[in-house]
Amino acid sequence: MDMNSDTVAIISTKAKEILQVEDDLADDEDLTIRGLTSYSFIQLVVNLEIAFDIVIDDEKLLMENFTTITKIYDVIRDGQNERPKE
Repeated sequence: MDMNSDTVAIISTKAKEILQVEDDLADDEDLTIRGLTSYSFIQLVVNLEIAFDIVIDDEKLLMENFTTITKIYDVIRDGQNERPKE
């Protein structure tokens, strides 16, 4: 899957801020190993919803959907596709 580099950059930046890491995160790196907890998961979800102007479906609000940049990208992409057209 080709991921939009701008979207990936925003996701990565938000994850690094929340997890308080300075080095780059690989797209398939397990974020729980980097410090993702239930609390930081909620912080990340809120920050991503604001950054992308979306509301993530309740069904997708599982920590397992946010353990890598690639999984987060899929959730964001789905949220953008479900956003009502203006």
